[in-house]
Amino acid sequence: MKKLALFICLFTITVSFSQTTKEDLLGKWHLLTLTIDGEVLTTYEAIDSEEFYHEYLEDQTFITTVNDKKDDGKWELSMDNETLDIILGTRSGELHFKS
Repeated sequence: MKKLALFICLFTITVSFSQTTKEDLLGKWHLLTLTIDGEVLTTYEAIDSEEFYHEYLEDQTFITTVNDKKDDGKWELSMDNETLDIILGTRSGELHFKS
């Protein structure tokens, strides 16, 4: 369930980044709420933690931190800033988000 919430969170964050530039995306983001199936939940309600961060780095990698657990991967924002592609590091698979 927590992995599903992470995927949904990545999707939610990505949609909110539409029309953004690489420079806008870089940095550490503290996630406070998630939208799952149209329902807005706090991170505690969704994944039993208020310590939920995404950090997008300049070398086009990202780190997700939930409490003391970390996951990583790579990201790429399209030239037109319409699509964010995320390749998960420790899990196989890719996510592609288009605004």
